[in-house]
Order: sequence, then structure tokens, then C-alpha cells
Amino acid sequence: MALKLLLFLCALSLSACNPYTLKTVAKSDIDLVVDAHWQNMNLRLQAFMIKLYQLNPTAQPLDHTVQDRLQQIFQHPGAVRFKELQQANAETALTLAFSPDFNGDRIFALTAGLTDMIHQAYGYRHEFFVLDRLNQQSLYNSARNLEFIASRLKQQPYLVTQANQIEQLERLFGQMIATQDMLARITADATHRSINTVIHGIASATLLPVGL
Repeated sequence: MALKLLLFLCALSLSACNPYTLKTVAKSDIDLVVDAHWQNMNLRLQAFMIKLYQLNPTAQPLDHTVQDRLQQIFQHPGAVRFKELQQANAETALTLAFSPDFNGDRIFALTAGLTDMIHQAYGYRHEFFVLDRLNQQSLYNSARNLEFIASRLKQQPYLVTQANQIEQLERLFGQMIATQDMLARITADATHRSINTVIHGIASATLLPVGL
């Protein structure tokens, strides 16, 4: 009963982000919720990228528009890899974004890294029919990594420096963290698997593994 109530509340809160189609008839209630979470995360990652460019107008490269960057990252639902970032995976791209030696587009690197990490947490799929394709620990770890990156943003001089800018981004991070934590709990309850909880603060040297 508790799981059904959780699914109903979750589906209700995300219904605006989930345009159902005829093929969703074959899906279970949980599959529809997973689809909605995936769509919700991508919309918020796009909003995060747009907000960062708005806060840092001088950071936008001359040879790309914001729309170009959005299309580059979000036109494909799978792995996010770019020659411009040396085909870096999530962890490497995020490291580049905060590196003092990086002379490229930090916002692009940061968003690409975050998006690749989130897509990896969903098994690099964008539509779901079988719940056990998801791993509750990967989803949980991705939420802790989002907390870690949010903390890193406060400690670096490259992208945001003013308190009101950080607050705007923290709201977006809070929404994404809540989305991932909710789906991790739903997945754990549905599959009767436990989540190994951790405290992952700014002092941590590396991101938690997501591709489990």
C-alpha cells in the first residue's frame, strides 16, 4: 500500500513532464514513473545549463550559441562524449570543469559531465519497460554526486561567485537530488533491495560509482 501511494504521488507531481503516448499502454505504473523521472532530470539539466550561461555571459564560446550547446548534449539519450572534451566520461568532464588549467567551455564540460552521469544512472536508456534494469544504488549514488558538485560550485572561482547566484543553482540541484532519491527509493522498494547510504561531502576526493 505504501509503495502504491508513493507511486501515485510521484506520478502526480511529475505528470506535467510526462507526455504519455499510445505505446505507454504496455508499460507498468512503475515504468511510467521512471520515464517521467528521466524526462524530468533532462529538463532540469537543460535549465541548469541555461541558467549558468545567463549568470556567466562571458563564458559562452564565440563559435557556439546556447542552443547549439543544448542540442549537442541533449539530442542523444545515451552516453555523452565529445571530441572537444577528449571524449571524457562523466568524472573526467566534471574534473575538467573545475580544473584551473582548463581553457575550454567550463559550462559545457560541467553539463556534459552531469548529464553523462545521470544517463549512466539510468543505464543509458531513455525509455523503460522492465524495472530491474535500474540499480537503486546507482540512482542513490548519483544523488550524492549531485550534492558533491553543488558543494564544489561554492568553492571555485570560475563560474559563480555571488551568494544569490549560488542560491538559484542550489534550488535546481535540490530538485534533481530529490528526483534521484525518490526513484532510488521506489526501485529499492519494488525490488526488495537495500541502499547502502553514505555521507559524501566536499572533502571526498572522487565521485561515487554510478555504473554498477
